Amino acid sequence: MENSLLVKSLAKCSKQVFEEMTATEVIQVNIKRDQRFTGSFPIAQIINYEEFDAPGKGQFVLGVSDTSMALFIAVAIAQNMGVTIGEEFDETAADILGELLNTVVGRATSEWDKLGTTVRFDPPTLVENFIIKQKKNLYTEDYIVILSLDISQISIHLSITENVKQLEDGKKILVVDDSKMIRSILASVLEKVGFEVAQAVDGKEAVSTHASFKPDLTIMDLVMPNMGGLDAIINIQAHTPEAMFIILTSTSRTDEVVTASTLGVKKFLLKPLKMDQFMDAVRNILDV
Repeated sequence: MENSLLVKSLAKCSKQVFEEMTATEVIQVNIKRDQRFTGSFPIAQIINYEEFDAPGKGQFVLGVSDTSMALFIAVAIAQNMGVTIGEEFDETAADILGELLNTVVGRATSEWDKLGTTVRFDPPTLVENFIIKQKKNLYTEDYIVILSLDISQISIHLSITENVKQLEDGKKILVVDDSKMIRSILASVLEKVGFEVAQAVDGKEAVSTHASFKPDLTIMDLVMPNMGGLDAIINIQAHTPEAMFIILTSTSRTDEVVTASTLGVKKFLLKPLKMDQFMDAVRNILDV
């Protein structure tokens, strides 16, 4: 099941449940793919989940920007239920926020079940000063559903871990680009999910590094000094015919695309870098 469908279902259910429980109109709902890998909320309710028939798991986080906003939501829900709570964010207010997230998750996962993804989830847990961090050695997609109100907004953060095992031990990736920044970004992301990474600054260095490093996959820029990417691929395939490549470049001339296809390049990606697209390509090619 495509994660985008799950997130859209979560967004729809979040809006419906919030409006029903608070009697407050949600002006707009936005979905963002979060690639920052980090984030924080002063007040958060958290629900962890696991899929029944797959190794996937994840986490729902109801994040509130500040304590006063958390209290406002709790009071609105309480009033809608005919209940009065205090003027401080206390255990009762926290329980009300937990029930809000619990209802959102319950309704969303019921919709997920209709889409073919069945999960079990834990009771909500309140965490103050909650920090979202990227999980090491796991491939995780992070999404934020933002509910915009008249006075503020709240966020439902969804973290989807598609594969809960560490990536294949010993998988190696060579990153070739004359931009130090691009090399550093790609190396950092790949290393965080368990790959061993080597770098080369141009095609000439890529040929020698490939021979010694013996990577399972090479990320190759095209336009570089000393030797371009296509020439480097030809040289590498001369001694390693089974070598696999992803081209990541700012150009997409027809002759380059055609040549890349004749060389058996697995994927042709264009800059600016889209990290989700890049990681999906890596995982699909290496089957991890």
